[in-house]
Amino acid sequence: MGVYTGGLVVPTLPTTLPRLCAWFTATAPVSEPFNRIAAKIIRDDGFILGHTPEVKVQPLPSNLPDGRNIQSLNGGLFISPLDLVEKCRYVQLIVTTESDELTSAKLWIEANPELLKQSGVQLVNW
Repeated sequence: MGVYTGGLVVPTLPTTLPRLCAWFTATAPVSEPFNRIAAKIIRDDGFILGHTPEVKVQPLPSNLPDGRNIQSLNGGLFISPLDLVEKCRYVQLIVTTESDELTSAKLWIEANPELLKQSGVQLVNW
């Protein structure tokens, strides 16, 4: 469990994590508001690990107070379980709108077998 901003170290690959939650905020100028939005998390090989359905965004009111010039949408994805294959180097969130594809920073995945030695945990093959 933790909050990951750039990297995740696991004892071995392939591995399965119990869950991954990703939260995002997408912004647009009110002069070019979102009409539709969807999100997905992919592995570096392009495999889609999880996705949201496309959602139609309600239009902004025409009488916004002065100074309100940004539309902000928040969303999240919950993947359970998360399977990471042996050659997985990163996962990435992609938000798709009617006119653009917004990509997050990559969450880099690193296998470090020393973690198992340090923890004293032994893997058992069934």
